[in-house]
Amino acid sequence: MTDLLPIIDEETGKPVISYFVVSFVPDPLASKLAEIAQQLPDDFEPQSPERMHITWRSFDGLPAGLLEPLKDALREVCQSTEPFEAEISGGGEFDLGAVWAGISPSKQITDLQRRIDTALSALGLPEATHEFVPHITIGHGPAGATAPASISSLQERFEVDEVLLTTTGNQAYRVVVRTPLGDESA
Repeated sequence: MTDLLPIIDEETGKPVISYFVVSFVPDPLASKLAEIAQQLPDDFEPQSPERMHITWRSFDGLPAGLLEPLKDALREVCQSTEPFEAEISGGGEFDLGAVWAGISPSKQITDLQRRIDTALSALGLPEATHEFVPHITIGHGPAGATAPASISSLQERFEVDEVLLTTTGNQAYRVVVRTPLGDESA
């Protein structure tokens, strides 16, 4: 396996911590989810509206010279995927203290995630370490917390119309590439 190298953030000069392939949740739904996150206990950090997203894949580090092939692979996946609607359905929590709003499984969600996963794996990036559970994280805190009851009654739809490769460090996302779905000119 090639040594994984981070991209150096041009503003801070520090290595980027992680990469995320995501689709951000639009307003007003993102703001509604942020309001629900305010119901979490005080020892939780609620997710802000601009950080609400579906994570299709995440990984740490990037082999040298792989950034452009990665952008190309994401563009290819996105060009052949039409925008679609996703639906919030219920909520839950992961063992490590993440509380989330669930997304109803659909053929479009499963296909897009599988195609992204296949494209990244073909480039030699590490396999995902866990099963894909479509969700939007609304807050982080101590393990063992439960999702607010109000998340169970939320039945909202939103359009997934783009995929982004982002990096994060110090809690801020930086967009590396933004690729619209179904756009042959991207």
